[in-house]
Amino acid sequence: MSPSWYIALVYFTICSSSRSVSTKELQCPSADDIAPCRCSVEEYNYIDCSDVADVHELARVFEADFPSNPFPQLIISNNHNIKHLPNGIFGDMSFEEIDIVSCGLQTVAKEVFINSATTLKKLILKNNKLDNKFDFDVLSEFSVLDYLDMHNNNITEFPVLDIPSLTYLDMWMNPITSLPDDVFGKMPNLTYVDLDMMDLEQLPINLFPIQSQLTKVLLSYNELTYLKEGTFAFQGDSIQEIWLMQNKITTVEAGAFSGLENVMIELWKNELDTLEEAVWRDLLDHNITIKVELNPLVCGCDVGWIVLNSEYHDQIGESTCNNGEYLVDLDPAWFTENC
Repeated sequence: MSPSWYIALVYFTICSSSRSVSTKELQCPSADDIAPCRCSVEEYNYIDCSDVADVHELARVFEADFPSNPFPQLIISNNHNIKHLPNGIFGDMSFEEIDIVSCGLQTVAKEVFINSATTLKKLILKNNKLDNKFDFDVLSEFSVLDYLDMHNNNITEFPVLDIPSLTYLDMWMNPITSLPDDVFGKMPNLTYVDLDMMDLEQLPINLFPIQSQLTKVLLSYNELTYLKEGTFAFQGDSIQEIWLMQNKITTVEAGAFSGLENVMIELWKNELDTLEEAVWRDLLDHNITIKVELNPLVCGCDVGWIVLNSEYHDQIGESTCNNGEYLVDLDPAWFTENC
């Protein structure tokens, strides 16, 4: 894909989310007053300040008279001149969505978005250079914040967020090696969590203690080696997918997964060499699909319980032994005679 097409696609994706915002005769400010920012209240409703020269020009724009406040969406995209956002830079404006994407943003003052504390539903600060100086604590004041995307930044310490309204959390591609205990204990309404492509080496016990509406968890492309009993003890029956592919998992304890029914667990391309009955049988009995392709499975007597029960074969998919043979194609007679 060419750079121009990629930029167009990103821009369309950002703008398209503003369609659903309810409006009451939205009005744009004078185009001359806010140039080089652009305002639209037609098919999409947004203020786009991607072309400002620096933070001083951005501040000047928001000294203008804005007849509609709050406004549905603010966009700043692919602007590497915006490295710091000081308090007050947006004047008295508030927004329902803020997208500051693929910029050179390094620091954000604590109260830069505070005017949107009662209106902001969606905050996207992805593909920037934000680090641990970002004040996550202030987000507890944002009473309707539903969607937080801060992936691909330089955050090395995972924050304990206190945002009860949040349903969507995306932090992938931040260089974080561990998660604090009770990291999600104050976000009961999460439905989607993406922690892919970080540097996670271990997970705390009872990672999702109160999330009864969680449907998808992404933890692939990390450095995980061991899943302890109680790591994934889910509440309710909403969870549908758990992605753990391309880690370095060698060991899964019995009870590492519980509270599951009709779920897909993606474990392909890890370092599992055995599928112990004590670990996996209860999951298969609850109609769990386990994808363990491209693991170095020895396929000795430890997998006999699967080979000899054809009801499990569809649930382990195209899993292969370390010699390339499909697990479901192994000869049941050999296991009957030798195990």
